[in-house]
Amino acid sequence: MTMKAKLKCIKVEHFEGSQRPYFQPVTADCEENKTFSKYTPVGNVDFLITNPALFGQYESGKEYYLTLTPVASDSSIPIQ
Repeated sequence: MTMKAKLKCIKVEHFEGSQRPYFQPVTADCEENKTFSKYTPVGNVDFLITNPALFGQYESGKEYYLTLTPVASDSSIPIQ
């Protein structure tokens, strides 16, 4: 089963050679925001990004979708 959550970027830390965006669930009272939590969603997500092509892709104050989909046990992604 796939879960889709709407997250808001609350800050982005910038380091030499990396960035770390921090996200929290959007809590506005609408049905879309209740798709992964029956009541007020709670959680935190952060990523350390070291790929320069992704620098600047996440901005504090903007909202993003995070989709979590199970990976088949026999699945593998080739490294490029």
